[in-house]
This record gives sequence, structure tokens and C-alpha cells, in this order.
Amino acid sequence: MSDQQHDSGTDGVEHLQTAAREVIAAARSFLDAAESFVADPERMRSVASVAERLLAEATAAVDRRGATRSRGDAEPDGRLRRFEVD
Repeated sequence: MSDQQHDSGTDGVEHLQTAAREVIAAARSFLDAAESFVADPERMRSVASVAERLLAEATAAVDRRGATRSRGDAEPDGRLRRFEVD
């Protein structure tokens, strides 16, 4: 193995180690944030409330869409739509 190959191999390992340390630091930061979130019941209630409203709005939108269209791929007049695929 030449010195150049050894140096590039060593450089590659050093870059991987640096990247791994950055991933570990990011994971720790994420877990710290998650821990503070879980520890605050009011924040959890607030997020749950927002999620509930979003789901209710999404459900209402789907219901409205279903009321104006036939089920499946049918057109309003009941005919099926056909798509050519090459």
C-alpha cells in the first residue's frame, strides 16, 4: 500500500469519525428537546389539541370531497376514468 493510499484511507476514517460525532451530538440535542417537551404536560396538551384540530379539519375535507364525487375513480356521471399507461 502506498503512502498516498494510506493517507487517503486515514483521511476517510477521520471524516467518518467527525461525522459520527456530529450525528451523536445532534441525537443528544434532539433527545434533550424531547425530554423537556415530555416533562411539560401543558405543552403536550397543546400539541395534542392542535393535532386533534388538524385531524378534524382533514376528516371534514375528505367528507366534503366524498360528498361531491362518487366513490372510487368514477366521474360525477358514474363513468369510470381510464388512464393509458405506456
